[in-house]
Amino acid sequence: MQALSSTGFMINSFQKAFYGMAFADKDGDGFCDENELEKLVDHVMRFNNAKQRQDDKSSRSTK
Repeated sequence: MQALSSTGFMINSFQKAFYGMAFADKDGDGFCDENELEKLVDHVMRFNNAKQRQDDKSSRSTK
C-alpha cells in the first residue's frame, strides 16, 4: 500500500469497502454474518492502524 501511495495512486473508498467485504465474506454469499463481521472489523482496524503509522511517520519526517 505504501508503494502505491508514494506513486500518487489512491484507492477510493468504494474499492476499500468492496475489498474489506470480500476479505470477510468467506462463504461468498455477499453478506457478512456475525461470525464474518469480526473478521471485517479486524481488517478495518489493521488498515486504519497502518494508515495511522504512515501518517505519524510522514509528520515526523517533515519536522
